[in-house]
Amino acid sequence: MIRKYFMASFAIKLLSIVLVGLGIVAGIAYMFFQVPMFLNNDYFQVASVTVIIVLAFLVSSIILAPFEYRLERKYDRTTLDYGSYLGYKIRSRLVFLIPFSILFLIFLLYSLFIPSEDAYSIPFTYVTTLIVIFVIGIMMPRIYGSFLRKERIGNPELSKSIQDLASRMGIKGRIEGAYQVPVRGFKVVNAAQLGFGRRHGRIYLIGNIEELLTKNEVEAVVAHEFAHMKSRHILKLSVILIALMIGMYAVFTVSAYTVLYSLLLTGADISGGLILLSMILLDYVAPFILVYLVILKFRRMFEFEADKIAAQSTSPKYLANSLLKLADYNLLPKKFPRILGGLMSHPSISDRIERLQQIK
Repeated sequence: MIRKYFMASFAIKLLSIVLVGLGIVAGIAYMFFQVPMFLNNDYFQVASVTVIIVLAFLVSSIILAPFEYRLERKYDRTTLDYGSYLGYKIRSRLVFLIPFSILFLIFLLYSLFIPSEDAYSIPFTYVTTLIVIFVIGIMMPRIYGSFLRKERIGNPELSKSIQDLASRMGIKGRIEGAYQVPVRGFKVVNAAQLGFGRRHGRIYLIGNIEELLTKNEVEAVVAHEFAHMKSRHILKLSVILIALMIGMYAVFTVSAYTVLYSLLLTGADISGGLILLSMILLDYVAPFILVYLVILKFRRMFEFEADKIAAQSTSPKYLANSLLKLADYNLLPKKFPRILGGLMSHPSISDRIERLQQIK
């Protein structure tokens, strides 16, 4: 059952990515052929692509929502009616589309008031985009946290053990920012950490985690999230993302223009379709895919690192037990199919437990 649920869920996510990609390609093609300003104004181009991405995500979510709902109902993962489920999906998407919306507004204003025909428009566009992404990265944990229906941890003993664990692991600052997130209508138990560093990070215990895990196992899970906070993994991922964007997008953009100019110099007859295809593949598709895959690789590395720190702070045994229980409850397979492992944000449970068994 677990494997069937996972594969069906993964297929829907993969289809979502395909639909988003097709929506972006169709949107860019329309702007390319129908809106001259798209090619003549760098700022308007960024604004246009941003709103195309937002619309593609929303449309994809609405199209696939019935299939996701049927899957969740089939495996008893939700008790919501379809209307409530669709509303939840849209709200969750809107939260993560906030950065794109801010980027859209900034570049829309640029396109209206700042000329983009000079030689500095492309570097200025890159620098502005990176600054906005970094600032939003700082703000996003707080923004996302404000949308969660969270409450203070009701168990005084658990609250005190989290405080003691934070002190033992060298976590300082706002450790009172540990919350329980009640889950209504969904069958899910998990834990998460939001925030860039040790002083302003927050821990979220999602669902009835105390009913599923023992006290020691809950502490091991919290220690894993503290380890992310202690190692500043979110900050590191943000810096890596920015560096990859600078490197890969610059390389592919330069490559796109180099190919086109080379063809022009040789007197080749370049059609609008060829220019469009080159721009989409080299400016958007290729760098996005590579950046995404590299970020996933780093995320898996950071999960192993957090496991090691948490196991040394609590117990490898308790952390391994908690991973097994969480995997069973959330219908996550112990081992991913080989071809899918590189597309996961977390290592497989079996790989994580294998490493935990090597820790003394």
